[in-house]
Amino acid sequence: MTISNLSFTASQYKNLQKLQAQLNKSVTEATNSRYADVGLSLGRLTGTAVNYRVQETSFESQLQTNKVVSNRLELIDDALTAINKTATDMKSSALVAKKYPQYSSLAKSGLEQLQGALNTADGGLYVFSGMAADKAPMPAIDKGLKSAQDNYDLFVKEVGGGQAQNITAEQMTQYLSEAGYSVKDPVTNAVVKTYSFFDTVKGSTPGTPWADNWSNASSTSTVATISKTETVETSVSANNDAFRKLVAGYSMLSVIDLTKLTDAVKDAVSVQASTTMTAGTDKITAEQALVGMRQSRIEAVNTALTSQKDVAETAYSDLEGVDPYEASQRMNALELQLNAAMAATARIQKISILDYI
Repeated sequence: MTISNLSFTASQYKNLQKLQAQLNKSVTEATNSRYADVGLSLGRLTGTAVNYRVQETSFESQLQTNKVVSNRLELIDDALTAINKTATDMKSSALVAKKYPQYSSLAKSGLEQLQGALNTADGGLYVFSGMAADKAPMPAIDKGLKSAQDNYDLFVKEVGGGQAQNITAEQMTQYLSEAGYSVKDPVTNAVVKTYSFFDTVKGSTPGTPWADNWSNASSTSTVATISKTETVETSVSANNDAFRKLVAGYSMLSVIDLTKLTDAVKDAVSVQASTTMTAGTDKITAEQALVGMRQSRIEAVNTALTSQKDVAETAYSDLEGVDPYEASQRMNALELQLNAAMAATARIQKISILDYI
């Protein structure tokens, strides 16, 4: 039997490598509280652990998506609140509009505020444009105001003989109502023509006054999935009747020159504008309630998702997890063994047969 330094050294190196590998494994487990090699440690249960991890990742991904949706709905709610406040202030003061010649410019300012709120964007997408989210829903108001002015001018020309002071309060009230003012044949009593200020905000599809002069929005809302079985609408279309009524109310006060009307007709304009805007703000309040319901649904779903995520996380942690205290003790023991082995190896390397000759 032949014994040499080389054989001793080779044996020690193998032992050192083994101890180093065990130490590295223990350090990883002590640091992460998880098996260093899950597949080797769990064997046939590895697939179960992976499945739990996939579930946890899926739940977390859905929670992040829901956070984006929730933020979007909050942005919509804030815009609706701003629109409602401005319109509420305007409709109240509209009743005394005849006292202030500058009220036309104030109404136009209110219309511009509505435009700005409707053009609210989130990440480059307009939240009031529906499926046409890449387009600003109300890019301009001048074209719409011109159509309203033309509509009113035609009414004054054909019903008032070109003189606004010839318009009666009853005629103005009917003209500013959704039904409109109808001219009837004196013999047959059949309706010959109807004049309606609301014609300027009718429709929502291409070719209609609203779509051509006011809105680029789609009436179809965007939808997001918030769970495996639930979806919510994530936009409010600018084509909503609430906004058409507010635009009509603002436009009445913007284009109708109150200084050319009798006091009775001025009152008729003020009352109709205020009534129209009240209908708009009531609908906006109802829309906000729907947005609030969507937010509540997301919160309920998130509560369930968080619970499911925690269950999945606990399940794979129970399978993959190691006792950090035990892992630390094992790591310390292996460090001592490795240091001792390294010291022994160093001493063996210093031994030479020449010392004994």
